[in-house]
This record gives sequence, C-alpha cells and structure tokens, in this order.
Amino acid sequence: MRRFLENVIRGGTAGGCVRIVKCFPAGTIIMFNKLARLLQGRREKKKRRLRVYMDTNWSCNIACRICLHSVVNHAPVRHGTMSPDLFERIAREVFPITRHLSLSCSAEPLMSEGFVDMLGRIGKYKVPFVEFITNATLLNPDKINAIISSGVDLVMVSVDSAGKDVFEKIRCGARFERVIGNLEMLQKAKQERGVEKPAVRFSAVLMRSTIEGIEDLMHLAHRLGAEGIHFRHFIPYAPLYLHKESLFYHKELANRYIAGAQALARELNFETFHIPDVFRDDAGPAETAINCRLPWEAIFIRANGNVVPCEPQLSIVMGNLAEQSFDEIWNSDGYRKLRDELTTGNYRSACIKCPAVVSGHTSDPMAFQEIILPGFNDVLQIIAAREPFSEQVAVRSNKSMGHYYCIKPDYDLFSGSGVTPEKLEKWRRWYEATLKIRDKFDAD
Repeated sequence: MRRFLENVIRGGTAGGCVRIVKCFPAGTIIMFNKLARLLQGRREKKKRRLRVYMDTNWSCNIACRICLHSVVNHAPVRHGTMSPDLFERIAREVFPITRHLSLSCSAEPLMSEGFVDMLGRIGKYKVPFVEFITNATLLNPDKINAIISSGVDLVMVSVDSAGKDVFEKIRCGARFERVIGNLEMLQKAKQERGVEKPAVRFSAVLMRSTIEGIEDLMHLAHRLGAEGIHFRHFIPYAPLYLHKESLFYHKELANRYIAGAQALARELNFETFHIPDVFRDDAGPAETAINCRLPWEAIFIRANGNVVPCEPQLSIVMGNLAEQSFDEIWNSDGYRKLRDELTTGNYRSACIKCPAVVSGHTSDPMAFQEIILPGFNDVLQIIAAREPFSEQVAVRSNKSMGHYYCIKPDYDLFSGSGVTPEKLEKWRRWYEATLKIRDKFDAD
C-alpha cells in the first residue's frame, strides 16, 4: 500500500498502478488522492526546513539613532547590490528548502538595484512565506505594484512613534509625512487590486522616548490598515550611548503603558500583537543561549554570499555561497563546532549575552546591560575621542566586521548630555549630508 501511494504521488503510472486504481470504486480513488496529497504536503513541509535571512545590498538610506550600524555605518551612500548571478545561484540552491524567507537583515532592501526582478524570481520557487523589513521611505508606485504582484506575504515597517518629532529624532533622515503617505499608497493599491497581501505590520522599539506614545502609535497602525505591531525592547549597544533610554530604568512607567497597550490591542482586534511582559522583580533570570536553535534552523546571508550563524552578535563567516554549496557550508566544521557547543552548554560569550534571545525577558537584568560586540573596542575608543565626521576612520576587525567605517559625531546628543554649539554644528553637517542622499534616492 505504501508503494502504491508513492506511485499515486508520482503520477500513478509505475508498477501497474493505473490498472490497480481502476479496480477501486470512485469514492475510494478520491480518498486515495486526498491521502496522497496529504503525504506530499507533509513531505514538502519536512523538506522546507530552513529560515533564511538575507541582505541583497550593503546599505541603508537613513541612519537610525538606535541602530548599531548607524554608529559604524559605511556613510549614507549606496554600496552595491548582490549580483543577479549570485542571487540566482542562492535561489536555486537554498530557496527550495526554505520555509521562511526574510529579505532583510541590517540593510534597507528597497535600496537594492533590481529589487523588483529579485521579487519576481523568488515567486517561481514557491517559498511558503516571504517578508522584508523596511523604513518605507523608498516605496513608490512601481515598487508597490511589484511587491503586490510577487505575492510577498508581509511587509514589516519600522515606525516607533506617531509623533513627527520623536519619529524623525530616532529615524534620522526619514520624513514622517513621506513614510505615512507611502503606507497609505500601499493600502490603496491593495484595495484597488482587491488583494490582502502583503500584510503590513509595524515594528517598534520600546524606549523612554517612545513609551508614552505607545497607544497613539497603535491607533496610527490601525488607521493605516496594519494587522498589528511587534514591539521589542531597545538593545543598549555600548557605542550608542543610550543605555538610559532602556525601560529597565523606568519600570513603573513602562509597566503602566505596557498594560494599557495590551488592553488596547484587544479593543483594536489586532491579528498579531507582540509586546514584552511587564517588569517583575520577583521573577528569575531568563534562559539564554540554551534556547538558541538558529544553527539548526536558519542562516544569514550577506550581499557578497557570506553565510553567518546570526547577526550581528556572532558574525563568524561559515562559508560563501558564491564559492561553496549550501551542503558544504551547512555541514562544515565551523557549524558542527557551534552546534556541539550549544548542545553541551559550552557557550561562547557572544551567545551567553545574545540580545536576540534575552531581549524582552524583563525578569533578567542582564538583558538590559550595555553590550559590547567582539572586536568593537577600537571603535569605542575612536568615538570616545570624538573624531571629526569628515575623517575616514579605518577600523578593521578580523573577528566581527570586515569593512572600513566612518564614525558619526558625538552620539550622546540624543540624551542631551554634553551638547555644545560645536557638537551641534558637526551633527548638523552630517545630518544635511544624509538628507541630500535621501533626496537623491527620492528623485530616483
């Protein structure tokens, strides 16, 4: 019977299967067909085991104040897109075993040249779920039509505040009115075409500067047709100099607004809503690296084809898909060693304090301490020395980052500490340079 059903799945021609089928009543044949489709679906689900997170370029057109990459950014310019040949090679080898594809890690996907063509090529591999995260500043009618036509399931939009001033203070270089207008344009296009996909969801960072406006943000998301919001705590990377923005230092205030947000989410009937728990002093510490399943379930792909086990905490290059097969990388000594470490509890320091695991565990004070990434000491020294913005600072790390960076000036301006006319002038010059780049992409 098993061989018979396998033949049905393959087409029902081998081993005299057609003659056997004719011997059964029509109802039984229908039952066999349903069972065959069920078995095929389970086989396909088992085959598609991988979550894939990939950047198709190296750049972002804005410099978010809460983003680690804005501190050591490659300056606000376009730095190249994954080549079509490399994208197609990755698609052929990886997409057939992918169940969840996210076209963004640390870059802005809409900056990729040929992004529309990439979306079109993804469709033929029938990946069950495709999403990307964007700041939405570069959406336009052509890109919106391509996104809808490609069948993308979800667009996550980075919006932390419904207030223009707070939004633009955090998302440096983005215009609040433009982002909201672009989201309205996306929803209108979906309505005109009579489709529900892509769903839109807000991605918002919880911090002292945003917590009091959380309900206004939820009402904005609801008005714009978003299915919900995914809130996460601000991750206090040391170079940002923003650790006091962490709600760990404002627990009573945070708990009040988090409770209100939970109630409002039920009232607004959000389909998806995630917000960390309230702070509790009596709860025990959260488990950290022991819960990590990434080395068994997911890969992160950079624009040059490099594969790393996660971003940005453990940016160890396991291989390159431009030069090696997926199986070679997935079964490499590097991956085997990492899996053995996580299985035996011999965790690396980066894994023990991984923000992707502990972020949101409000019972664990360790989740809110400042994080210094491996190889970042040189960067911190340069920031502490307040090097001029115009100076290209060569900071090269063999462990975690392999680029030359440009240090942004005076990153304590956000909290208002140590502000001087000289610092404000340097910040103004950098900010105006960012706006020029943004306007260039707007014109494109």
